[in-house]
Amino acid sequence: MAQTATQLTRRHRSQLLKISTRTLHDVAKVWALLNPADLDTSFIEYSQVMEKLIGERKQLAASVTYGYVKELKKVLIGGDIPYVDTPALEYDKLNTSLKVLGPITIKQHIKDGDQYVEAANDALRRTQGAAVRHTYGGARELLDAVVAADQDALGWKRVTSSRACDFCSMLAGRGAVYKSEGNASFTASGQHYHDNCKCTVQPLYLDSTN
Repeated sequence: MAQTATQLTRRHRSQLLKISTRTLHDVAKVWALLNPADLDTSFIEYSQVMEKLIGERKQLAASVTYGYVKELKKVLIGGDIPYVDTPALEYDKLNTSLKVLGPITIKQHIKDGDQYVEAANDALRRTQGAAVRHTYGGARELLDAVVAADQDALGWKRVTSSRACDFCSMLAGRGAVYKSEGNASFTASGQHYHDNCKCTVQPLYLDSTN
């Protein structure tokens, strides 16, 4: 029996949540590569492993999203979606993020008089949040590109969980964002995502009110 648009979107959110949960767990394991006695030197290997990990998870998120949008359009109006390139990981931005949220955050805590354990825990939490954003970026960027290239697509609507923060709830409450509006924002869909944000977007199509 064919799934409804709502069911497909829920399944997609569940798939991304599973990917992000695995990513959080694996980031914590890779974190052990940072040597408290030599953060700068140990960061080299740490960042290389993290880049590989997050790159793979971003690709996986993009892959499940392509399948989601493909099924969604068939359910709503029929037809296929255009081919788009898989989103690439921006290594320079990721490396900067890892350095700022990792060693630099730890050093700032130590400078402020905090113990290393407290400093490292806060830095890890921030790094995990950024890892989730980069991972979900594979889904968001892929979906943005497909919708932008699809003449049948009108725009997007933000999908949140029942536990979404006030900021995300506010953005979702604005309703549909149409391609014709040409919003300049952090993504083509005119959406903004913070670290650890698990919001997704659902495409809107012609002749469909879903």
